[in-house]
Amino acid sequence: MFVRSASNPSLDETTRESARRVMTSLIRGTYQEHVLSNGSVPFTVKQSDYLAGYCRMLKSLNYRHIMTCEGEQ
Repeated sequence: MFVRSASNPSLDETTRESARRVMTSLIRGTYQEHVLSNGSVPFTVKQSDYLAGYCRMLKSLNYRHIMTCEGEQ
């Protein structure tokens, strides 16, 4: 069921048990997908707020200082 290779880290028993439960419920058809509640705000509504925050971060003195120290500017 699980394939291991040198590039993939080994999985602990908790992760394996979780995967077993998910696969079993998928096979039985009892898996319930997580659904956001009606109270959640869609990303398209919040997108402008995220964009404004991202622009503020890029224009901040700390960000410019970090990029200068890393030789990016």
